[in-house]
Amino acid sequence: TDLEQANSYIDRALALDPNNAWAWMRRGWARAYVGAADDGIACMERAESLSPLDPFRFNFLLGKASNYLHWKRSDANDTSKAVSLIKEAIRINPKAKWAFRMLAQAHAYGGNPAGAQGCAQELLRAYPHLTISYLKKVLPPATSFTDTLYYDYMRAAGIPEE
Repeated sequence: TDLEQANSYIDRALALDPNNAWAWMRRGWARAYVGAADDGIACMERAESLSPLDPFRFNFLLGKASNYLHWKRSDANDTSKAVSLIKEAIRINPKAKWAFRMLAQAHAYGGNPAGAQGCAQELLRAYPHLTISYLKKVLPPATSFTDTLYYDYMRAAGIPEE
């Protein structure tokens, strides 16, 4: 599968350079895709510790947030951690408007409809063509299989169907 191939490349990169922050970040995302949240978070933290001033640090934060949002969810604190991490990632890289999609989902899941709607408005300003049907076409399967309500959250936030 694609994930197996990706993991083989990540393994090779880390064998060549165990201090490669980018490879640790990719390992964290790969772990997130299979529900290994604690390992995914640890990988993201390793990436961040190796390169704390990395220009792509926002991706480390979003990776950690994804693990909290999609897999941990043991209590409201995990959703709160995800929201904080996503907000920090957006603060670090305000041009990453797509991150508002994650934030909208986190707010919707956490019971903050006004926050979710505000994020959807940001998304639609940046991507006026954005619809649920478009998201279904372009997002990787991991987006929705980690949370079967994902598209319901996007609808509730105000992303139009068509």
